[in-house]
Amino acid sequence: MSKKFHLLRSFPFLRKIFLRIFPKILDFTNFSVVQGNVALLIEERNVYFRNSLNQTESNSFHLELIDLLDNNYLSDISLVRIGPDSDGGYFIPEVYAQNNNWVCIGLGYNFEFENMLSAKNCFIYCFDHTIEGRPRLLDKSIKYFPQGWGSLTESEENNQLLTLDGMFHTIKEKFNNNNNWCLKFDIEGNEWKCVDQISNLEYKPDVIVCEIHGLLWGSEKYQTPNKINKLEKLLEDYVICFLQGNNYSPYFKNSDYGIYNIIELTLIRRNIIESIAISKKNSLNNVTKNNKIIEQMPFGRFNNQ
Repeated sequence: MSKKFHLLRSFPFLRKIFLRIFPKILDFTNFSVVQGNVALLIEERNVYFRNSLNQTESNSFHLELIDLLDNNYLSDISLVRIGPDSDGGYFIPEVYAQNNNWVCIGLGYNFEFENMLSAKNCFIYCFDHTIEGRPRLLDKSIKYFPQGWGSLTESEENNQLLTLDGMFHTIKEKFNNNNNWCLKFDIEGNEWKCVDQISNLEYKPDVIVCEIHGLLWGSEKYQTPNKINKLEKLLEDYVICFLQGNNYSPYFKNSDYGIYNIIELTLIRRNIIESIAISKKNSLNNVTKNNKIIEQMPFGRFNNQ
C-alpha cells in the first residue's frame, strides 16, 4: 500500500504562502470595478475607431464644443464640495450650500449630496422614477416624488414624467417663501430631450449642477441632434464656474485636444454673478477623481491653441 504524500507536511513553508495568496485569488470585492474598467477600454477603442473614419467631422465637432465651454468659463468663484469625494459629489458656490431650495432630478441610490445639503438646512425636492420607492436612508426632511424629467411629449404620454415647469409648479408652494432655487440633474443622457426647458422657465434656477453625457462625436448611446445649439441656448443665461471630465467615461485625445464623453458642470445665472463671492483661488484647482484607479486627463485644447 502506497504511502500518502502530504504537501504541507513535507513543505511547511508553503502554508504561509498559501495563506497569503489564496485569499487574494478568491477575493472578488473589486471585480465589478475591474469589469467596468475593461468595458471602458472597449468603449474608448470604439471612440478612436470612429474618429479615424471621420476625422474632419469628429475633430470639428469636438473643438467647437470645447471652445463653446471654454469661452463661457469663469474660474474665480468660491466653491465647496458637497457629496462624496467621487461620483455623485458636486462643487457648488458656497453661498448656496445652506438655507436654499434645491430640486434634484435623478436620485438613484447615491444621495449623499442631497443628505449633506439637507443637513445644512436646505429644502430638498427629489424626483426619480427609476428606483423602487423612497430610499430608506434618504434624510426624512427631503421630499421625494416618484416621477422623472421628460420632454413635453413624454410628459403628455407618460404620467411618470414631468416637464421642469411641471415639477416647479408641483413644489413651488412648498418653497421657503421665495422663488430662488437651484437645480441638480443626472439623468444618464436624457437631459438632451429636456435641457431646452430651462431657458423657457419664468423663474430660472440660480445654480445648476449636472452631468452632461454624450460629448464624443458619434456617441452611440446618446444620439441627439443639435447638442451644441442646445448648450449655446443654455449658456445665454448661465456661465460655467466648474467643469471636469468624469473619468468613468471614455476619453479621446489627439495632439490638439482632449475630451471626455461625460462632464460634470456647475453653472451660475449670469445676472447674479456679481452677488456671489469671488475667490482668489482659481476653481480649476477643484479636481476630484471619480474613478480613483484611472488617471484624470485634461479637458480642452492643448498648448493654449
